Amino acid sequence: MTAMIEKVARAIFAADWPKDDWGRFGEMDHVRERYRAMARAAIDAMKEPSEAMRAAGMRRGIDWEYGKTGHPDNGPILQSEASYIAMIQAALETTP
Repeated sequence: MTAMIEKVARAIFAADWPKDDWGRFGEMDHVRERYRAMARAAIDAMKEPSEAMRAAGMRRGIDWEYGKTGHPDNGPILQSEASYIAMIQAALETTP
């Protein structure tokens, strides 16, 4: 599990149970695991940017097309859809 999965799981939990405490479930870890599964699904669903997300990226100078072909002028900051997808994938990967 990653910190991002935990963060999203707690946010989903808070949306369902705004007055309850994440830690309240104590030995009921299956409840927290259910929310972590929902978090993984939500994060995974974001792998493919929407058209609105692509448009916002273009306005910020992200060139999706060059990013797909590995153009050398991409630079070290988020410059492509591939970088975005890699960031989302990293949020899903289990930490050692």
